[in-house]
Amino acid sequence: MDDLSKQKTFRDIGNNKDWPEPKKVFLVPAHWEMYGVARIEADNIEEAILIAENESRLSDFDADYVMDSFGIDTDVIEEKNNNG
Repeated sequence: MDDLSKQKTFRDIGNNKDWPEPKKVFLVPAHWEMYGVARIEADNIEEAILIAENESRLSDFDADYVMDSFGIDTDVIEEKNNNG
């Protein structure tokens, strides 16, 4: 099946009636922080920490975004070919 998002329409034609040059594609890595709590059943706090660190899934945590923690890792941005 064709990727319809890559098909051009009449709106893509420039003033000189040519198809525009395709745009470059970049993989832009980003990071942010979340803060939350998880309900862990354990015999002691050390075991609870081990379980939280090693056996918990992110979905186990009731978490929210930490304000102003979003950032772009500009030193590792990659340019990709338009076809993949």
